[in-house]
Amino acid sequence: LLNGVHYFDCPPNKGYFCMLEQLVPDQRFMARRNEFDHHLTAEITIETLEDHAQRNEVMQCQVIEESNQAVIERDQAIVERDQVSQERDQFMKERDQAMKKCDQMMKERAPL
Repeated sequence: LLNGVHYFDCPPNKGYFCMLEQLVPDQRFMARRNEFDHHLTAEITIETLEDHAQRNEVMQCQVIEESNQAVIERDQAIVERDQVSQERDQFMKERDQAMKKCDQMMKERAPL
């Protein structure tokens, strides 16, 4: 107990509070800690690689979606261009017919 607060359980006279700067690693446990650190580092590396792979997958999906959208927009532009071409061709045909009709009327009115 410290100031009436219970922080941890231990056998009598086996635990105490001290300043962090006063702590020193117990060499008996250092070899084991290195094994733990190595295992933890390997796990973190695997998790990091898995996260990286997942981010790459997401990015690839985004690129594919953007590419598909670009193809759709290109196809729409081609359809619009073809429609404009057809309208232009129809206009030219009607204009040519009107000009022929006009030429015909002028020939009929003009004296020989």
